[in-house]
Amino acid sequence: MPEPKLIAREARETPPDLRSRPGRRSLPEDLLRQASHRLQIMALIAAALWVLGPFFGPLARHAINPEDPRWFGLQWIDAVAAGGMLFSLLLFFYLRKQRDPAFVMDLSLVYLVVMAFALGVMMHGGPLGGANLDVSPTITWIGPVILMVAAIVPATPWKMLIAGLLAASMDPLGSVPSSPCLWRWTR
Repeated sequence: MPEPKLIAREARETPPDLRSRPGRRSLPEDLLRQASHRLQIMALIAAALWVLGPFFGPLARHAINPEDPRWFGLQWIDAVAAGGMLFSLLLFFYLRKQRDPAFVMDLSLVYLVVMAFALGVMMHGGPLGGANLDVSPTITWIGPVILMVAAIVPATPWKMLIAGLLAASMDPLGSVPSSPCLWRWTR
């Protein structure tokens, strides 16, 4: 192995153009481009999950209760899943073209809130008419989704905080469209 050679002396202080300036700094362009590509992959995976979940759900219900004739058939939460899949695919195809990476990061936070709302509606989209209502606490998928987006999308802390709080509040807000009281009013 060759011996290391000293190319230049170490700088005694940081050069002025590399020093941090007071105020906000934007994220580097290459980091934003990479995050945009990761968001594109995440949107494609989310679209696949929006298809696979409603497809395998009825199969699991049939395996648990084979006598139930309602195991096969479309329900209104399948429309929510189709909407989530469509929104994810639209984001995927939108990101295929070169876009402004800073706008894409803001768009990813909107995507987080919309997917959290769809998950909230799906989590509370149980039987209608007030039959077999379970009031036990459940664990939502919105928390892991917030953590995944926070790991993939390099947003500023304030934007991520606001989007995370909005997304976390979508679980209780998602129960409103599936509320039995709402269904009685609309009939």
